[in-house]
Amino acid sequence: MSRSWVVGVLLAGLAACGVPRTATVPELVGRLEAGDAAAAAELVARMGRGAPRSERSRAYVALLAVPDGIEQAVRNACRSPDPVLREHALALAANRRWAWAAGEATVALGDPEFPRRYVGAWALGELGAAGAADALLDALESGGETAREAARALVKLGPAAVPRVLERLPTLGDDARGYAVRVLGDTGAPSAVPALLAALENPATRADAAWALGRCGDRAAGPALVRLLGDPDRNVRMQAVRALGLLETAVAEQSLDRLRRQDPERAVREWAARSLAILRGTPQTYPDDRGVPVLPDALYR
Repeated sequence: MSRSWVVGVLLAGLAACGVPRTATVPELVGRLEAGDAAAAAELVARMGRGAPRSERSRAYVALLAVPDGIEQAVRNACRSPDPVLREHALALAANRRWAWAAGEATVALGDPEFPRRYVGAWALGELGAAGAADALLDALESGGETAREAARALVKLGPAAVPRVLERLPTLGDDARGYAVRVLGDTGAPSAVPALLAALENPATRADAAWALGRCGDRAAGPALVRLLGDPDRNVRMQAVRALGLLETAVAEQSLDRLRRQDPERAVREWAARSLAILRGTPQTYPDDRGVPVLPDALYR
């Protein structure tokens, strides 16, 4: 006895008892394409918490391809109290590039009652919403996945976001400022270098600023980074030696050689060996935890 035969008998039995059969996603798409406006709301609802995960995925994919007739239903879902439906609707709106999507994403990002605010940040980054820089900078204060996604979105906005990030940088809390400093590093904007050098003076942002200066590629930052090689924070030292290698700072050679042999932290010794290899043009070993000379993994060249 085949499974399909059993399913068919059960469906027929339910129909005979007056129990309505739930339409499949393809059937809803067919109804929608035939002009059944009610099918749009039903199809959008399939992305919500009440549907199995696989059904939500099928509905989402189908809605990406449906040419028209769903926009208002999706927009309504962007304010749904169901966080699962709201997340899917916001992502769908961003992918469909609807004109109102950035506004709904901004509302979602600023809604403290919405547990999936990060999707608002993601959507703003995907849309390249240059006017959303302030909302994204505010979201950096939230911490967690929302802050991480807001930082990624700011990077996607690129140079257009840099002036506002620089203007807001002094007003942010330490954790949010660390995210913003890394955003500046990822954009690689030369105008950010003075602010990043200033961020080296704050212990809370020192490691992030060292990382970001390495990304910016301005060799004028070399002397300031060399001064960090004696910092008591191992992460600061590690980010400084990494940046000095990326910047190919020749004046750091002796200090990097000392750190690769003597730093108490293995990660610092390993990064110092990598950076020294860039300066010298030959592989450099460092002592592992047993004192045995080993080569670092090749991450650069």
